[in-house]
Amino acid sequence: MSYIEGYKYDIFISYPWMANIAIENNIKPWVENFVDHLCLELMQILDGNGKFKRYFDQRQPNNRDVQKDVEDGVLNSALFLAILNNRYLASEWCMIEYAMFIEKARQRKMADERLFLVEQRKVQIDALKNEKSKPLRLGGRKWDKKKLLIDIADRGCYQFFKTKFGRDNVEVLGLPKWDPGTENGREYSRKINELAAHIKNTMVAIRNEERP
Repeated sequence: MSYIEGYKYDIFISYPWMANIAIENNIKPWVENFVDHLCLELMQILDGNGKFKRYFDQRQPNNRDVQKDVEDGVLNSALFLAILNNRYLASEWCMIEYAMFIEKARQRKMADERLFLVEQRKVQIDALKNEKSKPLRLGGRKWDKKKLLIDIADRGCYQFFKTKFGRDNVEVLGLPKWDPGTENGREYSRKINELAAHIKNTMVAIRNEERP
């Protein structure tokens, strides 16, 4: 059951499928591990007696049945969290998920507060904004990808990486695995807690705002 009444899901997790592949045996993929940590923290800090529901689909959206299910998840979620890297920005389907949620959020209260961005790796968004791009299409609908990239660039992100020894050399927090005994692991935990607190406060505000 969702924490925010009137929605099937509290939060939709949007990510590029290739970002959720394990790089070592017996270690969870980064995205899966991140989502588990974040949602566990949310369950602990929400006052909903265990009421919390996420949409986190681990199937490839390579057929229409899966796409319909994902579309239903996007449109029936109160919040949207995008896990950004360059694969996300290049993925037509990820950008369509983003576009569909923004379009739906504009029909609701607190539209701008509903979307959260996590930058897993540094994205080259400025270069992409200047490239020519085809419109995104789904059924009879279409969206301007450049406008979506500008929207992403104008929003604040939670960065889950550190730059080391130059702009292009980065260390992703929580890779290859989360270790709370390291500086990397402690920074990862701090970011998770900060993000979870932000999401929780937004969920409470939306629930109070939309109560009859």
